[in-house]
Order: sequence, then C-alpha cells, then structure tokens
Amino acid sequence: MIMMDIVLQGQFSPTTDLVIDSYLDLPFVNNIIVSCWKTDQLSTLVYTNPRVLVVLNDPPFQRGTDNRNLQIVTSLNGLRKVSTTVSAKMRNDQIYTRDSMIKMYEFFLDRQQPNQLFVAGMYPNLLFSPRDHVFWGETASIIKLFDIPLEYNGVGDRVKIDKWSLAKYYSYFIRTETYICANYCSEFDERIKLMLIQPEKYLYDHAVNWQESYDISKVIMPKLFKSFPRTGIDLAWPKNGWPNYPYQDQSQYYQESWHEDGY
Repeated sequence: MIMMDIVLQGQFSPTTDLVIDSYLDLPFVNNIIVSCWKTDQLSTLVYTNPRVLVVLNDPPFQRGTDNRNLQIVTSLNGLRKVSTTVSAKMRNDQIYTRDSMIKMYEFFLDRQQPNQLFVAGMYPNLLFSPRDHVFWGETASIIKLFDIPLEYNGVGDRVKIDKWSLAKYYSYFIRTETYICANYCSEFDERIKLMLIQPEKYLYDHAVNWQESYDISKVIMPKLFKSFPRTGIDLAWPKNGWPNYPYQDQSQYYQESWHEDGY
C-alpha cells in the first residue's frame, strides 16, 4: 500500500474538523497537513493529534484576482511539509465520503503517469482548466504546480469586484484555474510561457489568439491532467449548502466533465 499525506488548504472552517476526522481514518493516509492563516481560530483536535501538522501562513501582500494568491500560498507551504512521494491537495471545507476517497485512491494507482495530476473534473471548453479543488499525484509534481509567481496588480486588486460578478470580466483577466495550470503546463511547452507573458492576447476569454491557445491546451492537458470519475464519488460542501455534489447541474451549466466523458 502506498501511503500519502493530504494537504487541507485555506481558511480554517467549521467543517475542517469533520474533514480531518474522516480522512485520518483512511488506511492509506499518513498525515494530514492543515495549511491556513495565522489569524485563524483552530480547534483543539488540530493541536492534539500527532498525525495532524499545522502550517500557519502570513497572507500575501495582495490576494490576487478571485483570491488566487491565497490558494497558491496555502497550497505550496502545506505541500512543502509533505513527507510522502504521493499526496493530495484538497479543500478543508469539502468532505468526500470514505468510499469516494478509496475509489479515487484506487483509480489513481491504476492509471498514474509521470507528471500527470488527477483532478475532480475538467472544463474542456476553457483554456488549461481542470477543477482546482483537488490535485492528486506525485508530491514533486503538485509542488511544481503551485511553485509559481503570485499575481500582483491584477483586476481584483485594482477594481473592487464582487466574487459573484467576476464572470462579467473574464475578458480582462486570466481565470484562476487557467493561471495555475498554464504555469504548470509551461514547464513542458515553452510556447505557453509566451502566452503568460502576454495573457491579454492569449489567455483572456475572447483574446485575439484564444483559438491558438486552445489548440495547444487540447493537446497538452490530457498528458498532464486526468479527471476522476463522477460515478461512485460524492462529497458534501456545507459552505455552499450542498449535501451532495450537483454533478448534473455542473455539467449542464458549466460544461464540467469527468472520466466518463473522456477526460
């Protein structure tokens, strides 16, 4: 059996203790690393269980558009504490069922490839865009995914935009999934570095060279990212009021796709 650490990143939430309790019980989990903020109020469980490691982070100078810098900082610093060759970066406010975690673990073991990361859904209609909630694979590869420049002076730092209104402005900034994963893909295809240098021409929605970027994305994404199935995998997301993940709605309204769809 391959043992693995799990990094739970983000602001400590009322759900985090439930997530920790659930995942510690899995036979293949070594340690759980909680990577949050120095200002968070943590529970007693986090400090008393020897298999729970805590990373308290200082916030970055700027949050980045759609809080992307917060995800990058907490993920990277948590991953740097991982002691296993295989690990997963997950949210601390989502709870996958025990059977779901076992299925993802077995699915990964059966299909793992060098440099390829496993995710909980893909957006094949967008550029370099897996769902960014779960990244599962070789620890060195997940570290490379998040060891990227932070975004400074992005749209979200220059203009006050409500989180739920960001979609109106996709023509003026890189989507968060694209920002993170295009940086990772650029380590394997230097053309993508040029796209990141001139994102307004290549990576914004409706960019003049969007189709050129999309053609490259379609080729490289299957090599570096693989989606878990939707069948038999379920999670609760109390923050969103979801006792079960709404796969059908996500597919219908956002074109989210999974292993069963060929991704």
